[in-house]
Amino acid sequence: MIMKWRFTLVALLFCAVAAAQGSLEVKLKREEDNCVRIWAEKTRAGKCTVVLKFKMLENCTNYGDGIYTVAGGSENLVLLRPINSEKQIIYDYTYSVFYGDVEAEPDTTFVYRLPVSAHKPTRRRNVVDIYDRYLKNEERQLASSVFDVEATDTIYIARKGVVVDIDRTAHKQDKSLITTTERATVTVEHADGSYAFYRMLDPNSISVRLGQTVYPDTPIGRPWSFNGEQYLFFFSVADYVWVERGKKTEYKRFTPLFNTDRGVTSLQHDVEYRAVVDDELIEREMSGREKRHRKRQ
Repeated sequence: MIMKWRFTLVALLFCAVAAAQGSLEVKLKREEDNCVRIWAEKTRAGKCTVVLKFKMLENCTNYGDGIYTVAGGSENLVLLRPINSEKQIIYDYTYSVFYGDVEAEPDTTFVYRLPVSAHKPTRRRNVVDIYDRYLKNEERQLASSVFDVEATDTIYIARKGVVVDIDRTAHKQDKSLITTTERATVTVEHADGSYAFYRMLDPNSISVRLGQTVYPDTPIGRPWSFNGEQYLFFFSVADYVWVERGKKTEYKRFTPLFNTDRGVTSLQHDVEYRAVVDDELIEREMSGREKRHRKRQ
């Protein structure tokens, strides 16, 4: 009975990260030559990082542990090859899934489009997340950008990317703090692994969809107001980083550069800027096909 069990397929599967659970599944197939193909199938738009770890691996020529980035809907992770092709590979493994390409290094020198109207100036203000301030989380108290706007203003995409999340109900919860509001947030993933967060949007005005590739100057929606009188728009850029490699990640915000009437610059508090938008900025990350399609429009 014990010997029979040892030649039976052993697979221990679980997703250790609650935030990414259900967005990606690791699957396997035993080939005719007793090789084992392991691949990932992803339902979420954008990239995910898979941490694969074998607890047991017998009759195998290669070591399957690793950290893999999955960009497409279905991608191979590893092919296990048997030492003795007449016998099966015996294995026991776990995997964890994290949003984003955690191994990527974002380009902090990239120049973004100011995500507000180019027809008039706007004033930028520093803010700190009330959740962070309340919990006195010093490491996360990096200011986001807030822009004074009007109800009829249009908010624009700042950099080419893929829409990976549209949250029409922002909600944060902690043992000592609960905040909620009906504003919307759109999250866009960029090619270098960074993310742009477009917050304080009117939930009924969102003009992009999940999985859509968007470009600088693509309209995203209109601003939202706390009181129906003052309209603000929040923008920030961040990337996922390892807190504990292979086990835990968190967002790390950084200050982006913008193309403005004051030149390429990081924005200062309580200073007015006007967006400067040209073909070079819009087409910087476009493929040749995308540029030709844009010219035909």
